Amino acid sequence: MMRSPLGHSLQPTHPLRALSGRSLFADPAVRWLALSRMVALTGAPLTLWLVLQFLEPSERGFWVVALNLMALGPMVELGVGSLLVQFVTHANSRNRQALWASAQQWYARAAVAIAVASAMLGILFLPHAEKSRFAEPNKIAWWLSIVIMVAAYVRLVPRIAFWEGEGQRLAVQRMRTVQAVCMLATLLLGLTSGLRLNALVPAAVCQWLIAYFALKRLPEISDEAAAPSENSGASSHIEIKTHFQREQARSVVLWMLLWLAPQALTPALLARGDLVDAGKLGISIALALAPSTLSGAWLQGRLAEYGTLVAAGHVVEFERRARQSSVQALAVQIIASVGLFAFVVVAGALVPALRNAVLSTFLLALLVLGNTCFLVLQAALAWGRAFRDESLSIPASIGLTAMIVVGVAVSMRIGVRGSVYSFVLGAAAASLATLVSLRRLRKRKGRRGEQVQG
Repeated sequence: MMRSPLGHSLQPTHPLRALSGRSLFADPAVRWLALSRMVALTGAPLTLWLVLQFLEPSERGFWVVALNLMALGPMVELGVGSLLVQFVTHANSRNRQALWASAQQWYARAAVAIAVASAMLGILFLPHAEKSRFAEPNKIAWWLSIVIMVAAYVRLVPRIAFWEGEGQRLAVQRMRTVQAVCMLATLLLGLTSGLRLNALVPAAVCQWLIAYFALKRLPEISDEAAAPSENSGASSHIEIKTHFQREQARSVVLWMLLWLAPQALTPALLARGDLVDAGKLGISIALALAPSTLSGAWLQGRLAEYGTLVAAGHVVEFERRARQSSVQALAVQIIASVGLFAFVVVAGALVPALRNAVLSTFLLALLVLGNTCFLVLQAALAWGRAFRDESLSIPASIGLTAMIVVGVAVSMRIGVRGSVYSFVLGAAAASLATLVSLRRLRKRKGRRGEQVQG
């Protein structure tokens, strides 16, 4: 029986078995990543209840914006960093050092750019805090503290991506589980102790500390790539650096747009002066994101495996596993969406404050549908990324840019209902454009039996 470079059997699996409980949780990396997201999702209702108890409606929009900023670090790790994981799976001993040096340089610059852009964002929206109780003199220090910790987290991404790409998938996923547990505990403790919005600062510090000390337990990565070695000429270093930076630039544009697409709507309502609607939309977007946050683990947990199979020339097996993962992710998305609406109905009956803090069931369903479109888009992008090819990000980025511009304009003019409609229509259009481009990319790469050179 043939086996993949990962030691897995290459024997075909019946499509229906991909949806069985045993098959869904067969991959240990997926189990750990799904567990980390289950911890976050399970704690979300309690956190939401505490937010409703301890924060005024006019403060909740600021909570959502700051929490989304904290999520930017892990988003860079799981999003932009996923391309670096693929480069690592393809790298050999000759170009690994050049890749490490290039990645270190790139993410250092990214951390500075994120810090500057986030600080400027705070200057734009924090003045509106005067309309709420969050008007203490330290509000700028509150925002900048979170900005600094997010930038520090981005600097850790190269090490995380390298060890995930070199076979430390389980260690990295376990780290993410510990992160989820500790961050949840920190947020709950901060809210109940009266820190209010300031509870986010120790949570941001905790997020960085867990990753930093977890990586300390892994072997150090050599920094010898600063100069070409005897066995790898300068031309080889320049080639890998050019390839990586070109694809990484495409990837970062895409992921920033994916992050901004839903998040730009809440600040737009804040700028419009709809503070209460901004809080409702922010909380509803967070709820709608829950199913795809969980289902995305079935894609994210296998990215390193994708690259390893393609690098070894097992393209047919890669396509089978990618198709299986996509089917499983959509199945989990459907199941989790049903669970979300059951939760909203039950929790709304038990806690009237929750029912008044979120949008209507219809608008919430549209937000879930939009995030399902994004899940399909992610599955398509993962296919091309396994070949270290981010060309699919071009049509996706164009669609997302149009979605953001139209969404902000509609939100400023119409309000929260226009925000939701523009979100779901834009997500569907961007996903469709990416799927059309995926079909062309598959023909270009050769769907059957192609031997891909690492």
